[in-house]
Amino acid sequence: MTARANPKTRITDEQILAMQRWRPRRVQLATEWADPLQGGDRPGAPLRLVLPFRESLEPAFRLMGGPRQAGFRQSHFRENGKGLWVLALKGGQTAAHRLAEARHWLETVGRYVAIRDCLDLCFALDYDRALGHPEAFRTETGRLRFRAKPLTDVATPAVLEAAEGLVARGLRFLEEMRCYDGADVVAAAPPSKRGRPYHLPAFLARRIAGTRGLLDLSDAIRTVRDRPATKNRPLAAKLRNIRGSVEVDPDAFRQRKVLLVDDIYQSGTTLNYVAGLLYRAGASAVYGLICEKTSRDDDNLRAKPAR
Repeated sequence: MTARANPKTRITDEQILAMQRWRPRRVQLATEWADPLQGGDRPGAPLRLVLPFRESLEPAFRLMGGPRQAGFRQSHFRENGKGLWVLALKGGQTAAHRLAEARHWLETVGRYVAIRDCLDLCFALDYDRALGHPEAFRTETGRLRFRAKPLTDVATPAVLEAAEGLVARGLRFLEEMRCYDGADVVAAAPPSKRGRPYHLPAFLARRIAGTRGLLDLSDAIRTVRDRPATKNRPLAAKLRNIRGSVEVDPDAFRQRKVLLVDDIYQSGTTLNYVAGLLYRAGASAVYGLICEKTSRDDDNLRAKPAR
């Protein structure tokens, strides 16, 4: 079983590097995972939900009330020996009712990209390219993100219009993905350089917090040293680059469940490093909400075959 983050477990550098070797690192169940439901063809028969990994998917099921809403008496994950995770569901409801409830959960969760890392939950609204293929056309979310994050850091009306489009998609995600309901504060992943006049994650966090009536604590996560670009550099170099460049207010996040917002997720090194700081500052949970997941997980280096 992979290590899971919680208030008593720090996300260490070793865990961040180790998670880069996990395969797969992400999945959009609706487009990439065939036949997740097995069994449950008669009353009382077990229904199995077969998933590619436990991270993000198991807590999404548990926090969305999966075992309760369908009358399940038992639900537990186990590894089946083939690298897959199986959620065995048994209950008093009819087979048809349990199957309908499981399909509803799959329909809701399956349209987003579940990410496998050290956070309590981490999902992206969509891939940057259709079906996660690097040579495909940009998704609508990918196009919005591209327009909402200009290289000049100038928030023109067109930039803000695209950013508002991402806000609307993020709010719709939060309405559907009730596993995020427990978040009581919002914070943006910090920029790589200090003093930016416009930072897309901060804009998203502020708008989401205001709409949902949550406290925006983005200012409590600060970049204290500018980080140079790490494109085409190894993941270990990126981790060394961010180490010591961010600080978190030691009191702001104590016993908080943090909705941590970012615009792009590639390797997840930066987001998981920041989440580790939040846990050490006393956060009880960190839920990642990302606009787009890149088609690759390897930080612009040549893709490695899945193992």
